[in-house]
Amino acid sequence: TRLVPVASPAFMAEFGWDETWVGYLASANIVGALLVLFTCTPLLLRIGGMRTLQFVLLLGAASIMLLYVPSLAIALFACALMGFSNGIANPAGSEALQRFTADARRTVGFSIKQAGIPLGGVIAGLAVPPLVEAFGWRTALAAAAVAIAAVTQGTNGSVAIVEKNLDECTLCDLCINAAPKGSIRIIKLYE
Repeated sequence: TRLVPVASPAFMAEFGWDETWVGYLASANIVGALLVLFTCTPLLLRIGGMRTLQFVLLLGAASIMLLYVPSLAIALFACALMGFSNGIANPAGSEALQRFTADARRTVGFSIKQAGIPLGGVIAGLAVPPLVEAFGWRTALAAAAVAIAAVTQGTNGSVAIVEKNLDECTLCDLCINAAPKGSIRIIKLYE
């Protein structure tokens, strides 16, 4: 959500768009985030918080690349997708933390998550303008998209379910049985 206002002056100038369109792009982002309220729960229930996070991070990375197209309609659509991606990440992250974090560490986990959201905005606000200045807006957006996509690989496409939480999740048996062999492993928190 912070990427567009920070990088948009460069691509909007190149495309010849009026600078007031940055407000419409930011608004499209918010509309996308609001649409999540109507679509989030079925996706979370169907594939779980961790898979939802992986999906929306990749969706966000792909939507950034749509900004390469010199079309206001596509830019508005891309910003709405980014908003959708950002809006669903919060409940998906909360669900994943609730399920996969030990009780004793859950408060710290949620605190880090909540502090990380504005910190990510600060990092984008500080990192993107120098990247745009040094390498151009296309490279800066590509770097952001690659960084976002790389985060999804942190789990190597697999999810570890904490054995202690198996009884808390009604979908665990369904997930374990439906997932490709070896993609979900059960670990013990305590011996």
